[in-house]
Amino acid sequence: MDGMSLLPALRGQPQTGHEELYFSHARGKALRCGEWKLVRQDKQAWELYNIKSDPNELHNLADRLPEKLAELQAKWNDWQKHQSERSKDRGNETSAFRGLSLRESAFLSRSERRLHAEYPLHVAAQ
Repeated sequence: MDGMSLLPALRGQPQTGHEELYFSHARGKALRCGEWKLVRQDKQAWELYNIKSDPNELHNLADRLPEKLAELQAKWNDWQKHQSERSKDRGNETSAFRGLSLRESAFLSRSERRLHAEYPLHVAAQ
């Protein structure tokens, strides 16, 4: 799996890295980058949230900040392309893990927890 261990954060220790977290599961995708979160469920339009000022993800900023939306979409597309290439190189093996402990799931938003209850979650960090 690409990324860094979340163990220090789970132990309450300082965590370095993880400037970007990419999520992909059966019905949705997400990218957390700094204070920004890009989310897409099924084939709906991407949504953009500032999780620092709007931690409950109530105000979709996609229409008001098209440049930020495009920037994060480009990051997502680059990551997805990289994952597809790696998957081809490895056969059907994936670089993400399935299943989260209750403590690990505390880092997910309400909508991510709801989706995770129904579908396995794949997470990779860059």
